[in-house]
Amino acid sequence: MRKQHLWILVYALLLSLATAKIATMPIHSYDPYFYSYLASGEQPDTFKTTPGLPDDWRLMPDQAIAHSRGFFTVKPLFVALTRAATPAVGILSAPFLVSTAAYFCLGWVVWFWLGGVNVRGAWRVLAASLLMFPSVVTDTGRQGTPDMLCTALLVAGAWLLLSSGNLRHLGALLLLISIFGRTDSIVFGGALLLLAAWRRRISLVALASWSAALLLADAAVASRGYPYTEFVYATLRSTYVYGLTHNFARTELAIYVPFIFLGALALKAKFQPDLVLMCFGSWIIRYLLLPHLEVRYLLPQAMVLGVVAAAMGFSERSNMASISPKQRDRQTLQISKPTDPVAIAN
Repeated sequence: MRKQHLWILVYALLLSLATAKIATMPIHSYDPYFYSYLASGEQPDTFKTTPGLPDDWRLMPDQAIAHSRGFFTVKPLFVALTRAATPAVGILSAPFLVSTAAYFCLGWVVWFWLGGVNVRGAWRVLAASLLMFPSVVTDTGRQGTPDMLCTALLVAGAWLLLSSGNLRHLGALLLLISIFGRTDSIVFGGALLLLAAWRRRISLVALASWSAALLLADAAVASRGYPYTEFVYATLRSTYVYGLTHNFARTELAIYVPFIFLGALALKAKFQPDLVLMCFGSWIIRYLLLPHLEVRYLLPQAMVLGVVAAAMGFSERSNMASISPKQRDRQTLQISKPTDPVAIAN
């Protein structure tokens, strides 16, 4: 127990240091300031007088701000959390606080999920740190956008739905909540529900009920923004060819190659192949529905693939399953061999 507490303290220290570093290195762009604008509830002219607002935002025409509203109003959960965080850090820093807090929560979701698949001790610290410290994860936490929040909700939902004992419906609820952070979360959330039903973690009645709830929530949130065709072709100006040649081939997306490689290894070893295929399949479905790829959009599936790979390589159960029956019997015999001299004599 002392060793377990020690490893928890080590990981808590590492995760806290990483979170503190992220909090001091925000990535300033157009998006977080628009969430601040929506959270403020002010008119554009009034919001432009906010101290600390960048000059390019101050000089933006009101018509351009009004035209952009449909792209951001479909993330009501992030706007609400930004408004709630405003008294603590101010309206302009609130989106970054929400994103950083989501990073910290994701770190603990990964930690507990790894513990649930029997990754112990130093291996658990190593695996969780390797999953939380890549630049694609830390940069997403620094951006002040809903992407890290949705990643934390989706990964937590996957953990509770697929691995936790009696909290599977809480996991489904987190998948439902993630839609209010970003509507495309329905793709991964729906795939996780189907997998849970396939594994008989939830009944068919529960699958139908939660699926209907996801669809209704997605339709209600999407109605606040652009129509689908306008969102894809007019707002994002993205086609399938453009998505492949410009988005997919960009250098920063190469950071996901190790995650894909780990998923391929898990498939080769037949280790949770249904979950790995579901992650790959949800990436493909999302691209078919929305041919606009950015690094932060692909993160939830990558984190799940990382947990699967860690469970395959570091868990005690998988290590026992990888040895031959003769070796396993020999290890069992050595463990059970009596060491009492009287017992040996008998």
